[in-house]
Amino acid sequence: MAEVEISAMTFGPYGVGRIDGKTVMVPNAAPGDQLEVELSRAHRDYAIGRIARILRGGPDRREPPCPFLPRCGGCDWQQLNYPAQVRVKAELVAAEFRHALKLELDPGDLVEPAPAEFGYRARIRLKTGANGVLGFHELGSNSIVEIDRCMVAAAELKLPSALAKALGRRCREIEVVAGRGRQILIAHLGKPPAAPEIAYARRVLETGQGVAGIVLRAGKSREVIGDAKVGLEVEPGIVIEADADLFSQVNRAQNLKLVATAMEMAAPGGAARRARDGSRCGCARGGGGRAKCCADAVA
Repeated sequence: MAEVEISAMTFGPYGVGRIDGKTVMVPNAAPGDQLEVELSRAHRDYAIGRIARILRGGPDRREPPCPFLPRCGGCDWQQLNYPAQVRVKAELVAAEFRHALKLELDPGDLVEPAPAEFGYRARIRLKTGANGVLGFHELGSNSIVEIDRCMVAAAELKLPSALAKALGRRCREIEVVAGRGRQILIAHLGKPPAAPEIAYARRVLETGQGVAGIVLRAGKSREVIGDAKVGLEVEPGIVIEADADLFSQVNRAQNLKLVATAMEMAAPGGAARRARDGSRCGCARGGGGRAKCCADAVA
């Protein structure tokens, strides 16, 4: 056993400290923690430790709200209160810009806090195990921590237990995506879907339970059952449709802020003014939504 004080965080699950000058990375730690740790893995430049005992918690440490932590590897920083999460993330981003581009950024207003800490994710990706088990990998392991709910998932997202049980070991992961008051399930299979898997998916879809569509995927193979499109609001009143298994921002509220900022920067006279004549853009005349009318002006 050894004692270490955590002085910083990484992008990921680790707090960072030093023991006899060597960097030690400790999961589930918080800045300011005084810890007794067991060193589990040693590398040339650093070591990985495991918390054996918290001697003194840092000023921002809290008990993780999620009942599946610290075993579950789905969330990294729930042991930090949310304002501290925002502050530390901003400090890490600023440090990356300083290191890579020699650019100094003020971390004070670098990260926009989310409207809600929990219940915001419009998409979750669950590991599947034997007998329809659903969960996330345990930190540093391929073992699945079974869950019956996820605090960061939007309220309308339900665990796809029926599909997981129907597909069994054929399935490796299931994504659950919210859209237009319904949910779409994307099952990632080990092999391209055949008639049995398609039949299982159809039966699950027919049971209702708020599932609008199911996508079965394996490599380049893709089978769609039902309606697998989601509506994404890019600005108030402007909704675009996209396939649920394509990338989309998981935090829809923050995405609205991102789009608004990008449109403001791209508008005539904005911070990222385009060479093309902005007078063609409808938003310069106050007509139509910016996301729609700026598409031509900044293409």
